[in-house]
Amino acid sequence: MMSKTHIVVGMAAALTVLAPPDLKTALPVIAGSAVGSLICDLDCRSQPSVKDAFTGRLIVGGIILLTIILDYFWGTGIWMYLLNKNKERQIVGILLFLILCTFVRNSGHRGFSHSLLALLLEASVLMLVVREVVPAFAVAFLSHIILDLLNKRPIQVFFPWRKGFCSRLFYADRTADKIILGIGSAWLVAALAAI
Repeated sequence: MMSKTHIVVGMAAALTVLAPPDLKTALPVIAGSAVGSLICDLDCRSQPSVKDAFTGRLIVGGIILLTIILDYFWGTGIWMYLLNKNKERQIVGILLFLILCTFVRNSGHRGFSHSLLALLLEASVLMLVVREVVPAFAVAFLSHIILDLLNKRPIQVFFPWRKGFCSRLFYADRTADKIILGIGSAWLVAALAAI
């Protein structure tokens, strides 16, 4: 599936599964799910997917910026958490996360980046930085894997085992993507309205 589809489905899934009762708990879910929904595709290198990945990264960046602004004005506490916690642990976490992202960026597409091992490592490292986003990150990451399993191109879910899996139902950038994007968008609006 394409970036926008991964983002809306990942955010909708996280908001539905985690069901934040108020805005204070919804902002970390929104931020964590935005990142988790797209981090698998840091390894996109082919020309058509680079444009889509860039667009997706801009959208996720905008979502993160929006959550920062809302957190500041509404005082929901995300940045106070970051400012008041163990700085050394957070710095180590950020450095380890950047190392993992570099490894993901240089791995083959739909290999390590789309694996349960990547989810485990990235979520563990994020725990060192900002624990509140990890559940949403994990739900959105899993939604990315599930959506990509619908594609015709296999993913290595159980990396380092090299066998890839897919259902061979859809091409990533065709009609099914547009339908899932529409359904995911409606789902996301409903999930946001439920907060």
